[in-house]
Amino acid sequence: MLAVATSVDIANVTLTHAASGLINKPQSFTAVVTPANATLPITFTWQADEQTPLTVTLNAITSTAVFTWSNPGTKFITVTAENESSAVTKSFSLTLSSDFNLTILHTNDVHARLVPYGVGGTSSCVNNVNSNSVCIAGAARLSTKIQGDPLAGG
Repeated sequence: MLAVATSVDIANVTLTHAASGLINKPQSFTAVVTPANATLPITFTWQADEQTPLTVTLNAITSTAVFTWSNPGTKFITVTAENESSAVTKSFSLTLSSDFNLTILHTNDVHARLVPYGVGGTSSCVNNVNSNSVCIAGAARLSTKIQGDPLAGG
């Protein structure tokens, strides 16, 4: 008796990916076909916003694609897994943001210096151009620096 080979359809594609990321950084996506005994080979077609489509045919139930974007925003990615008897398509989105800047503001000891004081430890502190006294320290000055000086565009 002659055995007849039967194809096993692809039932689902499970995607592994981050929900968000940074621009100019590679983003990795993995598609896994179920059932594990789906008929091989499987052709995976990846389509992503602002990217060249990627098609690979593998004797495996897993495919990985890596894309890099240079513009922030929501990107849509679609993967289709197809064998000789079936095809399944899944779509998802990824939100990309710009790289962030980190500013570290170091301050030395501020014990008992909640208000500005004059250079040399004098208690007089006049903050105008006609004064010989220079004001330093003070919690308000530190707060202004952290929040940014609105007059300097900060």
